Amino acid sequence: MRLVDPANMELLLRSEIPQKPPSVNNYLKRGCGVVYKKREARQWQEDAAWIMRIDWGKKPPYEGRVYVEVLVYSLRPESFDADNRLKTAQDAIQMAGVIRDDRQAARSAVEKIETAGEEKTVIEVWAWKG
Repeated sequence: MRLVDPANMELLLRSEIPQKPPSVNNYLKRGCGVVYKKREARQWQEDAAWIMRIDWGKKPPYEGRVYVEVLVYSLRPESFDADNRLKTAQDAIQMAGVIRDDRQAARSAVEKIETAGEEKTVIEVWAWKG
């Protein structure tokens, strides 16, 4: 179900990322009094940011409010909690330089979509026109 009204919004970015983003539940690790991102989360974000940087080009980060839509294509969509994947994807959008801060996301949506093909994540960043 699309929450975007293309008449009132402009698509800033659409990127396809291999694999599902890791869950925010498995995002951080504690050790020696320090909290840090787990290798899986860091690797997915770095890969996703690299792809989005290529798709974004040499433009400066967008400064306004955005709507972020994350479509997670999965062989077993019932096996995970969709909203746990959103933070990982939003952090990658910021890492890519598409936006300055993920706080710019005034609205976000994540949808699980069953697929018989390869698992992937489609990330769209929209801006309100006007």
